[in-house]
Amino acid sequence: ISMSIRKVSSPKINFNHHAYLVTTDLESWSGVAGLLPTDANIESWNFGIIGINEAREIRERGGRASDPERKRFVLIWFASITPEAQNVLLKILEEPPIGTVFILGTTQAGLLLPTLLSRLETLILPEDNQETDTEILDFIKNSPEQRLKYIEKLLDENEDNHKGVSLDF
Repeated sequence: ISMSIRKVSSPKINFNHHAYLVTTDLESWSGVAGLLPTDANIESWNFGIIGINEAREIRERGGRASDPERKRFVLIWFASITPEAQNVLLKILEEPPIGTVFILGTTQAGLLLPTLLSRLETLILPEDNQETDTEILDFIKNSPEQRLKYIEKLLDENEDNHKGVSLDF
């Protein structure tokens, strides 16, 4: 097990859910920290295999109250996880302490039980070799209200562009 706690320096996505899943390899996993808010308290753990003892440790450490002034992110990457360990994690992922967000990372999302998956939202990281459209990233970073305004603007522009156009058959 390796554990680190660090702060990141740029605001990114609004994390409104309490638990996320990222399907990624360990090398790309480090990019997750760059998505977190600047004032985040980050705990990062990397496991080869999460068994029942590791899951109990995650539950114990992850269940501690966070600083009310800063959102706490618990990042957990693993290569594999046992079904028993997943059952141990169900409650903490469903009802984490206030201000705590769990982000799980693995290459083996297919190993996860449906009950565990039902508690997780999926985050998709851009691949390093892909060019990422900044407009898309800006959209993702925005609040739901800002996203709706952007979509409304696009619909209005689309409507304006098609005024007076008719199709004759």
